Amino acid sequence: MVDLEEMIRIPGGTFIMGTDEREIDEMSRTFRVHRSWFLRETPRRDVYVADFLIDKYPVTRGQYARFVRETGHRPPLASRLEEPGDADMHPVVGVRWADAKAYAKWAGKRLPTAAEWEKAARGTDGRTWSWGNEWNPNALNWNPNEQRDARRVGTRPVYSYPEGVSPYGVWDMCGNVAEWTADGYLGDRVGSVKSGGWLTSQPYNLRPAFGGFSQWAENASPFIGFRCAT
Repeated sequence: MVDLEEMIRIPGGTFIMGTDEREIDEMSRTFRVHRSWFLRETPRRDVYVADFLIDKYPVTRGQYARFVRETGHRPPLASRLEEPGDADMHPVVGVRWADAKAYAKWAGKRLPTAAEWEKAARGTDGRTWSWGNEWNPNALNWNPNEQRDARRVGTRPVYSYPEGVSPYGVWDMCGNVAEWTADGYLGDRVGSVKSGGWLTSQPYNLRPAFGGFSQWAENASPFIGFRCAT
């Protein structure tokens, strides 16, 4: 039985955040992408994060639907994807940064900071992906063939990829959906998003260190969701 409300305790302490020059050079060679793509992730550094709890799974469509019913909040942007039979167990998408924050407040929680999110995804050893340092295409929901056919790509139930679980037991930190974090810029007009989702076709964009990338807070994307912390 999947407990969608379960939270994982992440112990306080330092962890390795970001990417160093050696890693950038290696990824640039391996994936044939210009090294400037990774500069947003530098420097690699030790970051202290206090003890916190984070949702084991991304917030699902079913959980968000309850929030909408009970509060009258704006429903998520209508997805262009065909609705699967188990839609309630898929991560919610089509939510703005403000929507994610409103849900978290309603649930008695908050959005995780980018640092909290990355620690929950990577642990303390600076691993490349949530499961380790070797790429595993079967450990996450992604878009390996760059398919744009909506019948062949899309979100999956949040419990679908046990091989991708983080060192702390947190699911879907790579793939399925990119996720809003609490970090904001330009007077909160821009929100910070971590990792990549089901539409992402390049492994280097699916790493927990990737991101802190910016999205206009009013954007409601079909590949961005969120989870909560407290």
